[in-house]
Amino acid sequence: MSFPLPELPPVPVSVAGTPRAVCPLNGTWDFSLRGSVGGKSGTIDVPGEWEMQGYHVPQGTFAVYRKQFDLPPGWERLKVYVRFDGVSSYCSVRVNGIPAGTHEGSFVPFAFDITAGARPGRNLIEAEVMCGTISDSLACTSQYAAHPVGGLLRKVALFALPLTRITGLTYVTRFDPEYRDAFMNLSCTIAGGAPRESVALSYSLNDAGGATVLRSAHDVMTTAGRGGTDTCTLSVKSPLPWDPEHPNLYTLTTTLIVDGRAVQTNRNRIGFRQIELRGNRLYVNNHPTKLRGINHHEVHPLRGRSLTPALCRKDAELFRAANCNYIRTSHYPPSEELLDACDELGMFVESEASLCWIAHGAAPVWNWRDYRDTAILSYMVRANIENVLAGRTHACVIIWSLGNESRWSPLWERVNSEVKKLDPARPTSFHDQSWGEYNNAGSRADIAVYHYPGFDGPAICEKTLDRPTLFGEYMHVQTYARREIETDPGVRSDPWARTLNQMVDSVYAHPACLGGAIWSGVDDIFHLSAEKICGYGAWGPLDGWRRKKPEYTGIRKSYTPIVVRKIDSPGTRGGVITLQIDNRYNTTNLNELRITAESGPRKIPLHANIAPLGSGILTIDVSGFPPGRPILLSFLDPRGFQCAEEVIAAVAVQPHRAPVRDQGVTLSETPGAFVVRSGGITCAVGKKDGAIGYIMKGDDTVATRGGELILIPHNTDDGGAPGTSGNNYTQDLRPLDYRAEGDFTATSVNASPAGDGTVRVDVRGTFGRRLDGTLAMTFHPGGRVEFRYDFTALVDFTPAEKSLIRQFGLLFTLPSSFDRIGWKRKGLWTVYPEYDPGRLEGTARAKPRVSRFVEEPRRVPNQEWKEDANALGSCDFRGTKDHILRASLTGRRGEEFVVTSDGSQSARAWVDRGAVRFLVAGLNGPGSCTFFTGPRPEFPKGSHMRGAFTIEIL
Repeated sequence: MSFPLPELPPVPVSVAGTPRAVCPLNGTWDFSLRGSVGGKSGTIDVPGEWEMQGYHVPQGTFAVYRKQFDLPPGWERLKVYVRFDGVSSYCSVRVNGIPAGTHEGSFVPFAFDITAGARPGRNLIEAEVMCGTISDSLACTSQYAAHPVGGLLRKVALFALPLTRITGLTYVTRFDPEYRDAFMNLSCTIAGGAPRESVALSYSLNDAGGATVLRSAHDVMTTAGRGGTDTCTLSVKSPLPWDPEHPNLYTLTTTLIVDGRAVQTNRNRIGFRQIELRGNRLYVNNHPTKLRGINHHEVHPLRGRSLTPALCRKDAELFRAANCNYIRTSHYPPSEELLDACDELGMFVESEASLCWIAHGAAPVWNWRDYRDTAILSYMVRANIENVLAGRTHACVIIWSLGNESRWSPLWERVNSEVKKLDPARPTSFHDQSWGEYNNAGSRADIAVYHYPGFDGPAICEKTLDRPTLFGEYMHVQTYARREIETDPGVRSDPWARTLNQMVDSVYAHPACLGGAIWSGVDDIFHLSAEKICGYGAWGPLDGWRRKKPEYTGIRKSYTPIVVRKIDSPGTRGGVITLQIDNRYNTTNLNELRITAESGPRKIPLHANIAPLGSGILTIDVSGFPPGRPILLSFLDPRGFQCAEEVIAAVAVQPHRAPVRDQGVTLSETPGAFVVRSGGITCAVGKKDGAIGYIMKGDDTVATRGGELILIPHNTDDGGAPGTSGNNYTQDLRPLDYRAEGDFTATSVNASPAGDGTVRVDVRGTFGRRLDGTLAMTFHPGGRVEFRYDFTALVDFTPAEKSLIRQFGLLFTLPSSFDRIGWKRKGLWTVYPEYDPGRLEGTARAKPRVSRFVEEPRRVPNQEWKEDANALGSCDFRGTKDHILRASLTGRRGEEFVVTSDGSQSARAWVDRGAVRFLVAGLNGPGSCTFFTGPRPEFPKGSHMRGAFTIEIL
């Protein structure tokens, strides 16, 4: 079976005989359903999804797009083409009723010669589109998006070509053995041609400043009506190489000359780079390469799988600013606009063909279809060939991914062969499980791929000697414990980032591990209407509106190319600080960066000469800095953005002490409680349950209950939505209800004064036959209360028993007026951005919001992500603050309920039934999502759950 290449002529910048060579057809088209009686019709925006614009097209029904256009002047003497950059998923095109061609496949460009149908003046183009066809099925496009993905998803344009015309232009760059001078292997295909025509091609190469570095001209032998091909090798002296850290681009201008007259001009942006596989490592321009990546779905809440050029560029900018150097385009080819941005900004791209879950359990179709059936081979090959044709002139593309999470077969062998034949200069990958248990069928693509390895994954990569191993999906953002995440967005912060940071360290420690791509880049959420939202959900460090979430901080910090070792204990001698630095750039010496140290009003430049993927010392002369002040280190990437920052010798946070007005502590009793008074504070502890019944400051109630032990179990509740199809989780998702009442039984409650002027209340009891232990409350002069508890597990809290605990601690209930939280804490990083709810210190208001939906359908938010709220309060308010030094809730009159700790405790507040709950947690484990990578705390029978902290009322 042979697979002829489809014709995809490059779009020219100029053509002789017309002032304009390209005529965009984006904008408003007429829209209707073919053969539908009473079906909705009207106008539709192109590009765009029809479902996202309120049109539902039943399965098996054609949607008809119509648009009138005027043929530009001079085109009546030229060849006329129409190009569609992406249609889902079958398309038939007519011009003035004349058939132009059909295409099956999605997210790839195709072009038709419409010269026979075009005429001077007004014309009508019609495109009949059906979604849900075989290419949609093989790619799981609609299933994945939980709605029918159909329509003209990417831009549409007409372009003109001369009768003798350029129909193909490819190039491959390589370097000499010293990687100094370069060669450009060009292949330019000419179609048409008349008898006795003289045909020539002229090439010129200009650098970024416009200077010409190369000129070359070639006569082309053509056969009348059948054209010819010019193949040549051009030498370039010492070009600046292209890589993500140095995205040097040149402009190649190709001019077609017929009978001495220039008739067509094309331009390409060229990057000189060479990819090589050497054993189990990948080299780019002779540099061993690590990939710090992210997966990228094209998604927007209002546009679906149809992005604007501005959004494509913004995504590339945001990922680059997060210190990513690589994008995997899951699970379809990228748009031309995204590739242009990656070429220019500097991002490696793994371009994936639109094939997904072939023989994977997530796709039900393979319950009855044979994944080895040769009837589907042509579609598989075509999806890959068109991916290559669309992206092969872009320097940023370094890997061709044949498909996602599928089972290898002889069909894939043939696909791999055809891709290698078409482009031998780039390696291929295949996203199965190359050395895992699931779906491992012996794929032989150039790069081995594994999804979701454990922490031992990078070390296991060393066992594969003949090819690098790539983690095509890893470190999944916590997603599927959806109700837990809605309850406590703090699971998105340090608990997740800590594991990512450990994984990245391991990737750099093992050369055979190429790197990985985090799943995923942007929330997969579609606002279909004012009543319906669907999609896999909130799995991105960016939400659908491109607002940064806590994971974005974790990625930027974990992926930083500048790793400062022992930042909390630098070497200091004679007024000079020395820091151990790891340089994780692939090709950049740190002497290319702008590094500064700043303290108070003084700011000084620093210098470090550390080779790529090397280590060295950075010295800072701090003799002129103000004493006792923190020092801010900033690292500015040569491309103009800040890639790292650290704070040295930050001043330790001291607990705030209230003025002592009354040094005495008194103990009295009522029939039901012990009453302790100190510093104007009155606290009642129940004699039967050992819980605080109230805390008063003068006549004001500060707490209505407190000191109650609570265990927060793991919870993988997905909100009632399965993870593979029909996903509609955002419709009715509700937070979890965590309460302490009724779980604890006190066996003894005793109170007595101590000789040091304190009063101590000791509580012993059991917690639902699962824990047994003690709680001690020590009341100090001035109103300070110290809490210490120690409970022994009576059962196993382990994975085997499916009884893991995510949080435990003591719960306090305060009046609803205590709706402002403040905190200072120890963090995983020395610097956090203001948008992050996990920043080292800050304040947040509750601002609860009661709504039918988790987010308002089709409403564009005008606030930061941290301000989004549900009935429990804003993300900023209700998310756990890890490792607190001080946390407080403040009432309307300025009263403060203050908790201090040594950093071992965490704090979480939320609004609940007209009150505010305040959990001081001795354990704050990572979230419950099944895709979480890393260990979770276990408490086998006999182990202890302990905590200690202090409260004050100010």
